[in-house]
Amino acid sequence: MNKVLETVGFRKGECIFREGDAGARAYIIESGLVEVAVRRQGRALVLAELGEGELLGEMALLDGLRRSATARAVQDTVLIVLNRALVEEKLENAEPMLNLFLRAVLERFRTTRTMALPEDRALIGLSDMGAAMPAPRGAAYQRESELVMERLKSEQALSEAIAKEQLELVYQPIFDLHEGHVAGFEALIRWNHPTEGTIPPSGFIDLAEETGLIVPMGLWALEEALRALLRFREVRAGHIYDSSECFVTVNLSTRQFDDPHLADSLGRILSTNDIDPGLLKLEITESLLMKDPEFAMVELNRLKKLGLKLVIDDFGTGYSSLSYLYRFPIDTLKIDRSFVSTMLQDEGSKQIVRATTWLAHALAMDVVAEGVGDSGQLLQLQGLNCEYGQGFFLSRPLAEHDAHSVIDHRLAC
Repeated sequence: MNKVLETVGFRKGECIFREGDAGARAYIIESGLVEVAVRRQGRALVLAELGEGELLGEMALLDGLRRSATARAVQDTVLIVLNRALVEEKLENAEPMLNLFLRAVLERFRTTRTMALPEDRALIGLSDMGAAMPAPRGAAYQRESELVMERLKSEQALSEAIAKEQLELVYQPIFDLHEGHVAGFEALIRWNHPTEGTIPPSGFIDLAEETGLIVPMGLWALEEALRALLRFREVRAGHIYDSSECFVTVNLSTRQFDDPHLADSLGRILSTNDIDPGLLKLEITESLLMKDPEFAMVELNRLKKLGLKLVIDDFGTGYSSLSYLYRFPIDTLKIDRSFVSTMLQDEGSKQIVRATTWLAHALAMDVVAEGVGDSGQLLQLQGLNCEYGQGFFLSRPLAEHDAHSVIDHRLAC
């Protein structure tokens, strides 16, 4: 998996780049101190000393011209590298107004630099450190700089987590509510951070989505889940009471679903694993599908041709997909936990669960109720003819070796 960000270290006195060098990188100072200088009339003219959180080298990167100053580490220094491809990607994905603003500022800079005499450029601040005499910076700027650094460090840490295999999958059992045994597992990702311990998806999935790391992360999760499924199959084969094979469900994010290579990547993953594609279920949220229903329909049909199963997650949480539901090639509706958890106290929630189950069956789909929290809810769901259920009352998410031990568990009621 490719790293989005990298860091480089320089010893005290080492040159980071020289005046006249080609520039394809900018840097943010993670720690240390950097001196930026130019040579004029045979002597070095120091423009500035830059510290933690400061940016340098950005103008040569953006313009594609040669470095207009020399940067040297004043003390041992660590820099976060921003390469041209990353910057261009960020600009392309930026809000249109921000993109316009940045490009207008850059164009004005180019014009000013073209008009200035070479010997004057450093003096008016047209150098590779951005400004020769920076304006005073208040608390708001300082806080903004800190937030940018925190974000970059988090992005770098997540990138390293993928490369260093700090991510793992846990598996929450999904029970067959008619037969009472484990029918499958939902694969859920966790980050085993070296200093912060286990981080749940809520702590890093949004960042992964925004940076694009969710794409390689998601493919890893799919491959890992299928390998685990092969092992689940071996365990299940040892239980005489049930010859059926269990399935595994994996969540798809917005960025993954929009990836034009998703179907091809899934096809490759499935072809390298000796397993029935129908035992892999992809969970896609209702809101994602309704963002662009026509596009979703095309992509869902591409995925369906691979032989896998498709699940609408969080069904009924505010996005009306009823007009498209019968047209989507969906196999399963997953009732949101907000309805299941309140169905005994709230008649409206109970009727939504009842109606969703009836609708799914009318469209030849099965139903999973998530968030089952007690025996009363379980009995109600069984009475409504709901096929599957999951939730803390039935089982919490488990490490794979613990999931093996519940394969032969049966519901007590």
